[in-house]
Amino acid sequence: MIIVNFYRSPSKNPKNFIDLLDNIARRLDRHSRKQIMFFGDANIDLIKYDTDINGQNVIDILAKHSFAQLVSKPTRITDHSATLIDHVYTNNIENISSCNVLTYNISDHLPIATTIKVGNVSHSRRTNFDSYRYNITKQETRLFREANHQIFEQLIQAETWEDVLNTGGSSSKYNKFFEVYTKHYNTAYPLKSQRIRRKFERSDPKPWILPWLEEACARKNKSFHEKITKPTSENIAAYERHEKFCKKHTDAAKKRYYKKQFEKFKDSTKKQWTIINGLLNRGKKLTGTYRLRDSGGSFVSTDSAVAEKFNTYFSGIAANIKSQISSRRTFDPGGFNEYLLGPSSQSIYLSPTNALEVNKTISSLKNKSTLDSKIEPIKIANNCSDKFSCTISNIVNSSFAEGIFPHLH
Repeated sequence: MIIVNFYRSPSKNPKNFIDLLDNIARRLDRHSRKQIMFFGDANIDLIKYDTDINGQNVIDILAKHSFAQLVSKPTRITDHSATLIDHVYTNNIENISSCNVLTYNISDHLPIATTIKVGNVSHSRRTNFDSYRYNITKQETRLFREANHQIFEQLIQAETWEDVLNTGGSSSKYNKFFEVYTKHYNTAYPLKSQRIRRKFERSDPKPWILPWLEEACARKNKSFHEKITKPTSENIAAYERHEKFCKKHTDAAKKRYYKKQFEKFKDSTKKQWTIINGLLNRGKKLTGTYRLRDSGGSFVSTDSAVAEKFNTYFSGIAANIKSQISSRRTFDPGGFNEYLLGPSSQSIYLSPTNALEVNKTISSLKNKSTLDSKIEPIKIANNCSDKFSCTISNIVNSSFAEGIFPHLH
């Protein structure tokens, strides 16, 4: 399949544009056995075909190369006009299942959806796919949303941990702590056997679009359809109200969301730049020529020269360190005998821990994305670790005193 996309600015000469299409179509004649599509904004109104010479010419030129125009309804509608300026042409109309103009307010032009048949798919293969899709084993998952986080934090804050502290033995303390913590965790993050989508949830939902705002956007889209199909003053006014309401609250919700994200990652420059790049739609950087400046101030840019510079630097690290040590005027080898006492093979001492050390240890743990959905993410514990760090330090110190590593029964 070959797809040609075009655009003609209203200020450009229509004749030059049509000559360009003629030239492109002529060059594609040798690919006539392939499915070829022309589509784009020509700014030539085909509704005025009977009276507009430019509309007649563009249809005739492409028809000469066996292309047919598929769009038959206006693609840009305003309060005072309805024009068909977005065109779709094909050289094989038998492979076109449908071509429809959609009433959706993506821009000031209505979107066009064209369905093309590409290859033959047997009925048996399609049936096998459907049976596979509907017999997939359902997995139990948990929803980690802001509302669930709030419930969990409230439960942890209200817990006194008296049952844990009053239990004797480090293993018993540990098991009691696990029991209480798991109970609150399951309450806040219950297992779901199936992901139930909201009625108006998008296929790629934005985190700042809350359910009530999804419903408002759905009402706006419905009123836009009414405005296009029945452009009465009441329908136009209703759409304008819905559009203003949705834009206002969507912008405000997006602003609040990113403000919260920047505040959350205020200590992580990497995370902040990830957010910024997402807002600017920046993809991966294209690979280009490397330029490296050596210690003499000169630049090298060829791959072999850059590789040679790196090889020279890393292969000479040991020699450079040795020369720096040898050049020192004073050298004090020191030795462990000055600050370490004699070894003792009969005893070991473990310093008791405290809540501060427990908090520091939990905050240093990484929340790996490979964790199973049934296992608690580390970040949940990190958000409220100060509420149970004293309890954990009590369990750890009991384990030290008893010389027993607690285990889960």
